[in-house]
Amino acid sequence: MLKTKTQKEAELTIKGLRKFIHYKRDLLKPEQIDQLEQLEADLKAARRERDDDKARELMKEVEQVSDKLTPPTERRSGFLYENVEMLFVVIAIMVGIRAYIAQPFKIPTNSMYPTLNGMIAKSVDDPAEVPNFATRTWERLWNGRNYVEIKAPFDSVMMVSDKTSLPLISLASLHFVNPVTKQEEKMTVNTSAGAILSDPGFGLAPRVFKVEGPNGKPAHAVQVREGEVIARGYSQAGDQLLVDKISYHFRKPKRGEVFVFTTKRIPELQSSDPKVDMQHYIKRLVAVPGDQFEVTDDNILEINGKPAEEEGIARVNGAEGEYKGYVKYSPHEGRPYPHYRGKVPNKAFVAMGDNSNNSLDSRAWGYVPEMNLVGPAFAVYFPFGNHFGGVK
Repeated sequence: MLKTKTQKEAELTIKGLRKFIHYKRDLLKPEQIDQLEQLEADLKAARRERDDDKARELMKEVEQVSDKLTPPTERRSGFLYENVEMLFVVIAIMVGIRAYIAQPFKIPTNSMYPTLNGMIAKSVDDPAEVPNFATRTWERLWNGRNYVEIKAPFDSVMMVSDKTSLPLISLASLHFVNPVTKQEEKMTVNTSAGAILSDPGFGLAPRVFKVEGPNGKPAHAVQVREGEVIARGYSQAGDQLLVDKISYHFRKPKRGEVFVFTTKRIPELQSSDPKVDMQHYIKRLVAVPGDQFEVTDDNILEINGKPAEEEGIARVNGAEGEYKGYVKYSPHEGRPYPHYRGKVPNKAFVAMGDNSNNSLDSRAWGYVPEMNLVGPAFAVYFPFGNHFGGVK
């Protein structure tokens, strides 16, 4: 025989009442427990006898009695308590995923360009070419692109540093100082120091020099004139990706894949700042234990005496598109990097950037210890551009 709607509701009410009694038993007086259990028995009888009128009357009484036995603060905040509890569960799951399964990682530089982008910038000479507000908003959400116009307030040395860097927000601090008049001004702008100073950027890269900053540490600076347009155009967020933290527990790292590692136990990469324990680097894994590797004068990376054939390495070797090959000579010193060739020892790997001429990698500082490996990069999740999806 089919159950009526009232009978189904009564069945659910009985289950809820039973849970309520168990949950509150240590807080209720014996007579209150007796009252609830009597209501439970009466409601069961009404459901069994298919007396819908009686069942509706008893369900209403159950609701009234339960409300009286529930503290006012609990009644008012039940929804909040439940959602706060759920929030903590979600946070715990996310922390667990980040710690053991997949870690988000933001590309800080263009050492892996054009495979992966750090923050890039492009100048727009004509202000009329800057799109309207709606288009700028869409481009910011879709590409992480932010339009800026920055002018120098007076003749000065402009020192530039990053202030903060979040998934959709990068802020740089500009400190203008006139060494003659001692005039100073600070400015926070909605872009990164790299976008202002580096190449590709707003065209200031050739003018950058180092000075002693306000905190006594070296700072990057540019000489500017009053009213000079320092930056007009857009900066675009670096690729943000997920790093697979599981795979290396079950398989060996593969030559040719993009991977993330820490700078611990690499002397040349240790920070002079005691507050900085380590950094994360992302490069292409180009040689594994036992490999004999060499970057040749022809900008070819050879593994065991022949050009590497793995897809990612082959693109760089072949100078396809925007790839330029592997560079043997340091652009700053004009002589070969100290580790442009060698035989990879056990439990060590060789890491090189696809943008070889602008990458600080194993050629300069040597091998990556096996224990430093975090995992292979497997997917770009922002921006939603050409790099969105799997990393190759």
